[in-house]
Amino acid sequence: MLNVVLARPIFSPTDFIQIKGRGTRLFTFTHGKLSAKKDGFAFFDFFANCEYFEKDFNYDTKLSLPPGGEQEGPGGGGGGENPPPQTFTNASPDPMSAVVQESIGLWGMKIDPEMYRSRLGERLMTDAELREAMERGDASAAIGRLRRFHYDKPEEYWNLEKLQDLSKTDRVPTEREILEFVFGIIPAIPGRAQLADEAFERFVATPPARAVHSHELKVVFVAFLLDEASRFLLQEGKFAELRARDASLYGSLSQLEPQEREALIGYLQSEMPLKEFEQVA
Repeated sequence: MLNVVLARPIFSPTDFIQIKGRGTRLFTFTHGKLSAKKDGFAFFDFFANCEYFEKDFNYDTKLSLPPGGEQEGPGGGGGGENPPPQTFTNASPDPMSAVVQESIGLWGMKIDPEMYRSRLGERLMTDAELREAMERGDASAAIGRLRRFHYDKPEEYWNLEKLQDLSKTDRVPTEREILEFVFGIIPAIPGRAQLADEAFERFVATPPARAVHSHELKVVFVAFLLDEASRFLLQEGKFAELRARDASLYGSLSQLEPQEREALIGYLQSEMPLKEFEQVA
C-alpha cells in the first residue's frame, strides 16, 4: 500500500493509529525490471482527522461517542438513524478546489508520542511506589524502580533502548525525561535545539556572559553543542578553517573579546554534558 485515504471521520485515537500504521509499512514496488523502495506515504484526509488528532483531541480524557445505529428499531432492524435520501444535490463549493498539503516531519504527529505515553503510562501508573517517587520528585528512586520491575518483562518487553526509540526526538533522552513525559510533568521530551536554548539561558546568568554580545555568544554556544565539526574547530582553535567552513559562525566568534571567547569555550567544555546533545543516527 502506498497511500491511505481517510474517507470517514475517526473518533478513536487507537483506530487512527492502526489505520495510519498501514501506510508506514515498507514495500518495494516493482514493474518489469524497474523497482522503487517506498520511503513515505500520503494521507488523503477528507474529514480533517489529522487536524482533529493534532490540534483538537484531548488526550487526557476519554471520548464518549454518541450512540450509534446498532440499536434495534421497531421493525427489528437497526434504529437511531434516518434512512438515506433517494437523491441528493450538493450545491456547496467543491472542497477539493482548495487542497491543503502539509508534510509530516521525521518525528511524526502529535498522536504518536501521546499514544506511546498513554500505553506506557497505563502500566507505570499502576506501580504505586514508582508513581509516588515521581510525585515527590525522587527521580533516582523512580528510575531504580523502573529498571527493577518494568524492564525485560515477558508480557511487554520494555527496555531503555525501546523507550528511547519510541520517544520521537532527535536526541537520545534520559530515563528521567522519559518518566517525566509519561507522567505528564513535561509536555514533550525536548529536542536538541530546545535543550541548547535552555542551556544558553542558564549560561547568560553566569559571570562570563556579557549582555552586549548575547547574540554572538548564543550563535557560538549553540553551534558548539549541536555541530560536532564546529565544536572540534572551536576547541582546537582552528579559526581559519572555521571561517572557511562557516563564515557566519566565524563572524560571531570574531566579535567576542579573547577573554570572552576563552570563558565561553571553557564553560562549554567543563559544564555542559555533551552526551545529552548527541544526535540520533
